[in-house]
Amino acid sequence: MLNTELRQAMRSLSRRPGFLLMGVLALGLGLAGVAMVYAIVNTFLWRPLPGLHPSAPLVEIGRVEDGEGFDSFSYPDFADVKREARSLDGVFAFRSASAYLQTGDEAQPAAALLVSGDYFQTLGVRAALGSLLGPQHDTAPGAAPVVVASHAAFERWFGADASRVGSQIRINGRSYTLIGVTEPTFHGHEAVFTRDFYLPLSMAQTLNVQPESTLAQRGSRWLRLGARLAPGATLEQARTELAGIADRLASAYPESNRELGFDAAPMGPVPHMARNLVATLSVALLGLCSAVLLLACFNLGGVMLAQGQARRAELAMRCAIGASRRRLLTQLLLEALLTGTAAGAFGFALAWAGRHVLTAMPLPVPTVLDLSLTVDWRVALALGGTAVAVSLAFGLWPALSVSASVQRGGAGLRQASESRVPRQHGRRALIAIQTALTVALLLFAASILRSIPKVDERDTGFRMQGVWLASVDVEPLGIAPADGAARIERLAERLRAQAGVEAAGFASMVPLTLSSLSFGSAFLPGQEGEGQRLDVNTVGEGFLDAVGLPVRGRGILRSDAAGTERVAVINAALAHRLFGADDPIGRSFELGDEDERKTVRVVGVVPDGRYSSLSESPRSFAFLSAPQWERAEFTLFIRSVLPPTDLREVLRIQTDELLPGLPAPRLASFEATARVSIMPQLVLASATSVLGGLALTLAATGLYGVLAFQVANRVREFGVRMALGAQAARIAVQVGGTLLWWLLPGVALGLLLGHGATQAAGQFLLGPGSTDPAAIPIALGLFALMALIATGVPLARILRLRPGEALRAE
Repeated sequence: MLNTELRQAMRSLSRRPGFLLMGVLALGLGLAGVAMVYAIVNTFLWRPLPGLHPSAPLVEIGRVEDGEGFDSFSYPDFADVKREARSLDGVFAFRSASAYLQTGDEAQPAAALLVSGDYFQTLGVRAALGSLLGPQHDTAPGAAPVVVASHAAFERWFGADASRVGSQIRINGRSYTLIGVTEPTFHGHEAVFTRDFYLPLSMAQTLNVQPESTLAQRGSRWLRLGARLAPGATLEQARTELAGIADRLASAYPESNRELGFDAAPMGPVPHMARNLVATLSVALLGLCSAVLLLACFNLGGVMLAQGQARRAELAMRCAIGASRRRLLTQLLLEALLTGTAAGAFGFALAWAGRHVLTAMPLPVPTVLDLSLTVDWRVALALGGTAVAVSLAFGLWPALSVSASVQRGGAGLRQASESRVPRQHGRRALIAIQTALTVALLLFAASILRSIPKVDERDTGFRMQGVWLASVDVEPLGIAPADGAARIERLAERLRAQAGVEAAGFASMVPLTLSSLSFGSAFLPGQEGEGQRLDVNTVGEGFLDAVGLPVRGRGILRSDAAGTERVAVINAALAHRLFGADDPIGRSFELGDEDERKTVRVVGVVPDGRYSSLSESPRSFAFLSAPQWERAEFTLFIRSVLPPTDLREVLRIQTDELLPGLPAPRLASFEATARVSIMPQLVLASATSVLGGLALTLAATGLYGVLAFQVANRVREFGVRMALGAQAARIAVQVGGTLLWWLLPGVALGLLLGHGATQAAGQFLLGPGSTDPAAIPIALGLFALMALIATGVPLARILRLRPGEALRAE
């Protein structure tokens, strides 16, 4: 029986290729958007990373401060957790590092990860060649010059030559023994980030990542931790034990560990701190895609309802020869299910083709990121369930309505064939819902698109226009931090002497890129207790001029070298919190923690600004002299009127002279780089633009289909009215007015829904959480334009009607 109905449904769809094509395209596009969101969630939240074979669940360990955050650890705290935790096996630490691989006469930038000896064993990673790092490599600092290559790096740089395992390779100017290669499926324990080499954590000082002294400092937190649950242990037991360890350390070391806690969370493809952001973005995108999908469903539901009424004669014939309502209902639902299945396959194909779309996005970050989305059986299963659900949902109402209508008509073919005009209330509700979804999407899209320029217009304190950035990392060259800062200072000085360069300086952190740096809290001399939390940036002469920060007093000078009195330029917020209404210039404060503080003299004050993110609130901040603090990675800030190609050539020439062996730095606009802090909002803005356009197209198709069907089925009625003296223009105005009356409730509901969505987005939109008044006329204007275009052709047909032709129409 089911096979018969299935064949009948397939024959029915083959006789209506236009409906099938429309259903596959409309639903397929909506399902493709949903599939892309499923792929994002699958890649960053669902899918276990390949190449990991742990014997028990993995966890990520984070430091909690004042009940918030999930941050990094100091080496002594890592050692204590590793030694004391009984509910955890194989606690490991890791830290990203920059590396230059010497290949012939050239230095190639590479991504490295410093790991402790339990890293590979805990994750269950296997070696494709040779052996991997182990506990035996947790030796004295600098005593284990060995390295493991990823399989991709082994193929790219060594041609997958197995004889290279055991040979010497040069990284950051030092020889390392290549002891092994990871298996091809292992790409690291975190998605997005690609790693080329894995080195022992004991080589951190040799790589200039951290000075040896930080291995004993509890206040220097530079390591992230992971572990595997011990046999029989649960996550809650591990969290309780970690909290106890943190309490003990806080009592033993109150200066560095006061109010610090330790916590654990399941290890996933993205770090725990980023999961809420991924989840929030995914929910927002899923909501937008679901709205478009619902719009397509209601659109096709309306077409199915109209076509079902037009097929009443056919269905009544089947009813007359003995078909039950259940069989009619089954056939109509099977037609919807076949359409939805084909649309689901089309949507999956689009998602598969677009899985690299994020990789194609230009990101203003120096790190190579792998943003390819994973479209696998999980996405297919979720999309298949969605396709079946929406197929049955959009097909059920028309099927019930049409089958009931045919059954009420009985076997009388004459009654069925003469019932040409369908009941209006069903289509009226569909049009209202489509209108509401479209207007809501347009209003939300207009609001978020208008919010982005407002964020760009916020006063950050920096003049970013005309400023170019060039990242210069001297640590892979084996240059000591003090010498590196001196060389970068000479490079900036040479750039300042170039024609067309207005100012040049350098800093260790690029503002407005979600990065932060801290050397502890700020205290007044001799102050006990809790100090003022303080983020800093270490900079050189010319930096404040390059970014346009006005300074009262003086800025950082070249004479503020290593070994001289430490100086700082502080912002107004820190000046007020430390010194109140007194003039801070010439005053001193202490920077550090209870264990170790360094005296710093204030030489200048700058206005408050934003330092980490475009959306942050004002906070205390200080600019310190780079040569006085050990840093090896810097970014040049160059304000120039030269074309980028000319500036790049000038920079290459000067870099080759002062830093031979360093790859030519790449230039990036400060304005573009600062936008990385609102990348999720930019992704959402792009998605809403595309989905808003798709919603307009679907709504136009729906309005056109409904109005065209009404005109086609009322031609005889219009002919009679015109024969009795009615004007075609008056009839067209009346039909258009009726449609407008149907649209108004949907417009009102759409404005409410769009306003609610904007309110719910709140700070994610980087605004006050209220709808931009200018977004309302934009949304209504676009919808009105679409409605005029969609209804123009059917209304024009009415105007072209001739009474005689209309009366003869069937």
